[in-house]
Amino acid sequence: MIRPVIHALLATVMAVALAATASAALTDDLILLYEFDNAGDLGANSASGNSGTNSGVAHTGSGLIGGASDWAADGAIISVAGSDLPNIEFADDGGGDGSRTVAFWVKTTETARTTFYSTGGIPYGSPFGPNSGAWRSYSLDYTPANFSQLEAFSYSAPNGGFSAKHNTKDNAAFTLHDDAWHHVAVTMMRSGGTTETTMYADGQLLSTVDVDSANPASKSHPNGYPFVHFTLGTNAEGAANQDLNGLLDDFGIWNRQLSPTEISTIHSNGLSGQGIIPEPGSLLLALLGLVGVAAHGWRRCRSG
Repeated sequence: MIRPVIHALLATVMAVALAATASAALTDDLILLYEFDNAGDLGANSASGNSGTNSGVAHTGSGLIGGASDWAADGAIISVAGSDLPNIEFADDGGGDGSRTVAFWVKTTETARTTFYSTGGIPYGSPFGPNSGAWRSYSLDYTPANFSQLEAFSYSAPNGGFSAKHNTKDNAAFTLHDDAWHHVAVTMMRSGGTTETTMYADGQLLSTVDVDSANPASKSHPNGYPFVHFTLGTNAEGAANQDLNGLLDDFGIWNRQLSPTEISTIHSNGLSGQGIIPEPGSLLLALLGLVGVAAHGWRRCRSG
């Protein structure tokens, strides 16, 4: 009687384990992951092991998934480690083809313009704007006062401009500053000098428009986006009054374009407290414990 029970429990454990393995595919080509769980090293990168530099960002235990980073202080930033930058940037070789995905959780009530992340090809704090011939960037800004506009920039001097924007003119229900956790993702696919950008919020594709060309959510420029720094929570060139005031959690970058299904999965997993890197769930651990108890009882029955 006990042996069939053990077999049934083992089958259930295998099913749960396989489900966890399926979610492990989300880590494929993951090149940066700030989980913000280590209060002593908020820049700890679970994907590469290279810690970014924290300047004034606080830690809170009240994250969506474990801890989170708190941008309560003006001018607080986390700078990505320089050793991670070559894996994130698009090469400046006349093509720079490839794809990237940036995704994160945010919780804020900030009503002023906010920069969630930004990159730059000139030193931080240098004169802001496209007049610098070395200015290369992609970034994500949010402006609640302007129809809750979310702007994904793909900028390469001298062409300039951003590749996609979304606002409540397209979806009146869209907001990110309601003091609730929201998941945001931006994918960039670059081929033949053109970058196509898509944006997602809470697992759903956002309608996007390109203000610089007739091609929706795409931007054409000859060069890639090499840069000397990548900053979280502020504009990479030091533009004033764009600092984040709120929390970030599980900030990740992939060296590929995540599918809509994968982005939806990350959103759903986050709401259930599961991060991008799978961990043994309590159900799996409980089932393994039951298997152990049943096996122990079976051995006792046989020895008796």
